[in-house]
Amino acid sequence: MAYPEHKIPPRGRGSSRWFLFLTFFHLLPFPWYMAVAGGLAPASFLFAAGLSSLFITDGDSLAFAAFLLAPALIAGALYYFLSWLLALLIGKLQAPVMRTLSLSLVLAGGLIGAMNPIFISGGHGSSSAFSLYGFIDALAEFGVPPSAAVAYFSSLALVLFGLLGYQHLAARHQAMTVQRWQWQRRLQRRVVVGSLLILVLSLGWTHRTLLFVKPLADMGIAAAQYRLAMVIKEKTGAVYGSSGYQRWLVRAAEQGHIKAALQLALSPRSREEKFRWLKVAAEGGMAEAQYRLYQELSKSSPAGIESSASASAWLKQAANNRYAAAQYELGRQFISGNPGLGIEQDVAEARRWWEQAAENGYAEAMADLARRYQKGADGFPRDPRRAIELLNLLADSYQSGLNGLPRDKQSAASRRAAAEQIAAFEERSAQNDPLAQAQLGRELLEVRGATIETLSEALALLEKAASQGDSQVQY
Repeated sequence: MAYPEHKIPPRGRGSSRWFLFLTFFHLLPFPWYMAVAGGLAPASFLFAAGLSSLFITDGDSLAFAAFLLAPALIAGALYYFLSWLLALLIGKLQAPVMRTLSLSLVLAGGLIGAMNPIFISGGHGSSSAFSLYGFIDALAEFGVPPSAAVAYFSSLALVLFGLLGYQHLAARHQAMTVQRWQWQRRLQRRVVVGSLLILVLSLGWTHRTLLFVKPLADMGIAAAQYRLAMVIKEKTGAVYGSSGYQRWLVRAAEQGHIKAALQLALSPRSREEKFRWLKVAAEGGMAEAQYRLYQELSKSSPAGIESSASASAWLKQAANNRYAAAQYELGRQFISGNPGLGIEQDVAEARRWWEQAAENGYAEAMADLARRYQKGADGFPRDPRRAIELLNLLADSYQSGLNGLPRDKQSAASRRAAAEQIAAFEERSAQNDPLAQAQLGRELLEVRGATIETLSEALALLEKAASQGDSQVQY
């Protein structure tokens, strides 16, 4: 579309208009909430508080955002008309210096006026007063982070000074060409459309629970019902009420959603209800629920629920489903056997399950295996290299806070020191140090549940020490 040159405004007038608009919008007080109680606040305050409320994902905040944004938009429209009119009048001044001086005086007057107290009305007749100096703290009460407010006002100051300088320099040059005017108009439109699009998309993403998950949950989709319940639990969907969390979980669990059933079992209203939901999750194949059901059945079971046989079956299912705690527990039962669970003593099985638990990062399995491998206790074969490896894995876990362990440098150092001590002692024995061989041989002879191989190694070490002149060993 072509624009006649006589309709193109003089250069700098648009900059003056936006300079005035931003000044009025951020500094002039505007009445709001007049129907109940008088209140004065800058339109920028209302806009910032209302916009931030849009991104809180409950319905009450959406209503509050609309309540604040309405007067902000009304004020913005009035201030834009005032800015357009005043820029037109200032533009009639011939000297660029006079135009710049006039705009600077408007900004100075707004800053001076903003030093006076501005009142915000609250509920039940309460109100608070603040000036421009307290603007950032007042915004923080409405959920706007102070860092974001500081960054915004710093950028605003740069924009204002940039507009002031641009209009001064632009007024000293020739009028703008039609092509340049058209280019600027297109750029402005694209910026506005792009900003609105980003706002709409970000709002849609923030409120995806309200827009997408809630309708799907109402349709009866279990995954959406579970997701909605968890959002309510995290207090980001409080519009549905605290009772909604339990209600949506029950609806999902009744359709066989195993995560929902486990959540209900973790906070049950009765022990029977706990068994009910654990069984739903366990039968659905959730290893954690299978292990928890084993734990409950091992204690005692309510009437009508079998205990020992089913407890053993659930423990084995959880272990076969690679649940590390169940693998460790099953190995522990195999160490000494448990007739009540129908588990006979089997050290090889215990070792197999503990090794699997250790591979899954279970710290207790690593520690128990390292202790038994070091000396060959409880029927385990002696394997100092594997003991050193497991102790170093434990140390790494404590160092980085991995595998469910707390970050603890002292525990990490003690495990690493133990591994180094075992390695040094084994090296001394391998290098025919009679003292090391005699000490290790005596320790292995005293190991509880030592295997034939461990006892044979102990005697061999003592014979080596004796052959090198150790009289006590010889005796």
